[in-house]
Amino acid sequence: MIASLRRARNLFHYKIYVPVVLFILAVISYGLLIPSLGYYGDDWSMSWLAYQSHHLEIFFGGNRLLLAYYYEILTSVLGPAPWHWQVYALVWHWLSAVVFWRLVSAIWPLKREMAMVAAALFLLYPGFLLTSEAMTLHLAFLQLTIFLGSLHATVYSLRRPHQALKLNLELFQVFC
Repeated sequence: MIASLRRARNLFHYKIYVPVVLFILAVISYGLLIPSLGYYGDDWSMSWLAYQSHHLEIFFGGNRLLLAYYYEILTSVLGPAPWHWQVYALVWHWLSAVVFWRLVSAIWPLKREMAMVAAALFLLYPGFLLTSEAMTLHLAFLQLTIFLGSLHATVYSLRRPHQALKLNLELFQVFC
């Protein structure tokens, strides 16, 4: 009984500890630069469309109409300040690393330390050079988070099929 309580306490601390460490890494590596960052690349045209001409529906109307509504909501919430967009992109970058950590932890449950190292490397990978284009490319991290989350749900359902079936039936009842 005491051993299982200790294990549960360690697991709880571990599940809180890793996202906090990843958040600290994200703030140190990207967040310290936010006050000096502005709009870059396509952010200029997106900000002009959103805040000056207000023609997002026309711009996205050809093939991505829902993206226009998404940007309308975001631009009204975040405002025209570039640092708001940089913080928003940093949050999605961090969330994608947390979901990646959960995915790797679900695939290799006995390699918790390696999962944390993999998530830290995923967060700090310098190959994606367009992180400063926060207004347009935060969508890359949003899509990556959703994709990795779906992979995590798949691994979860393969490991626990009886719970996954119950969860799917509950979701089916909610949406139908």
